[in-house]
Amino acid sequence: MTNEEYEEGLRKSADWANVLSLVHHSAYAEGKKARNQWVSMTDEEISASSKGHMTRNSFARAIEQRLKDKNK
Repeated sequence: MTNEEYEEGLRKSADWANVLSLVHHSAYAEGKKARNQWVSMTDEEISASSKGHMTRNSFARAIEQRLKDKNK
């Protein structure tokens, strides 16, 4: 994996985190009951989550777990 591919993966993960945040806020604005206020990840948290993950799937799972932990 090249640096460019790695950086692109980071950008895509950040984009997905932002999309999830927008979806949650949209549902809340429409009057649907939201359990908690959605907490997204900072760029620093995304970068930290990427350490040690050599595949996109393992990186995606790390991001997913971090978001679950932050939004309990």
